[in-house]
Amino acid sequence: MRKHEQNESYPMNIGSSTLLVIFLILCMFTFAAISLTTAKNDYSNACNNAQRSRAYYNAANAAEEKLNELNQSEDPETDYSYEVKISDTQAIDVTLKWNTEKAQYDIVSWKTVNTAEWNGSDSIHVLQPNS
Repeated sequence: MRKHEQNESYPMNIGSSTLLVIFLILCMFTFAAISLTTAKNDYSNACNNAQRSRAYYNAANAAEEKLNELNQSEDPETDYSYEVKISDTQAIDVTLKWNTEKAQYDIVSWKTVNTAEWNGSDSIHVLQPNS
């Protein structure tokens, strides 16, 4: 009977299944880290977009208030233009024209403009020159 017990073999090697489980756990941790990084970047982008939108709509409200003040003025000008700052690099540029039939200003132009000059660089330093 002892001889029969010694000849029994396991149908599957235990070492290979352990390696497979370790590999799967490492894959799961990798995917979790990638998901966490992506979620953090998405949240950061959403916050930046919300801040830009808030700044734009605050400037748009200020431009509307200025237009309302101009429409209520007693001595209107024929053409009028003004700029409302959105950020350090952008503003809303408004151009108006007086409409005598309606007795108010018509909006000729309402656009977002860049107020700062863009200085791009065409150089890419891949290798450092030898001294």
